[in-house]
Amino acid sequence: GWVLTDSGNKMSKSAGKVIDPTALIAKYRQLGVTPDLAGDVLRYALLREAPLAQDFVLTEEIVEGRYTRDLANDLGNLHYRTLSMIEKYCGGRMPWDIAASLTHPKDPSGAMEQFEFNRALETIWSIVAEANQLVDQRKPWVMAKDLMQKAELDAFLGGLADTLRVISELAWPILPKTCEAIRQSLGLGALPENRNQMIRKGTPFVKGTPLFPRAEKKAP
Repeated sequence: GWVLTDSGNKMSKSAGKVIDPTALIAKYRQLGVTPDLAGDVLRYALLREAPLAQDFVLTEEIVEGRYTRDLANDLGNLHYRTLSMIEKYCGGRMPWDIAASLTHPKDPSGAMEQFEFNRALETIWSIVAEANQLVDQRKPWVMAKDLMQKAELDAFLGGLADTLRVISELAWPILPKTCEAIRQSLGLGALPENRNQMIRKGTPFVKGTPLFPRAEKKAP
């Protein structure tokens, strides 16, 4: 399919109707995104918006929306809040040996094999959304106030860390640099050779800075 502008015309360099990827990457680097991850921003927006063999619209505003909603508010938030809570409540180390995943199993491999990357990403992001919802529902910051809930807290936070591991494996073919950064923060080896590597209890984590910093809202 063709990449279209918001007016429905085909994107064309000769007509001056294009998105400059270099300028877009520079824009997200200014927000604090590393050069490698800034490239993933554009790749994510393009593949999330593109249905197989169909025309689709892509604008800077669409890229910005995907960045804010999906990368900063969803995946980036899940990653940073998980490692922040583990740092605060568990000494920055994997607190639990994982027995079962927190989220319902989802497999995007079929969509990947059919080159339906937008559907594959929808599946992966449903895991991200479910994990964030569980944090809001379970309120680990409340559990942390009760010593009797320490084991439950450790199990939950360990489950969140393992969910990030799973997400890093599923999304790696599309967002390799982002997934590499997630795995490094969890003390995991590189993909694909370390696929299915589990996080051992006591593994030190590196919180670092947010993968996808939120853009500051401009004053009216």
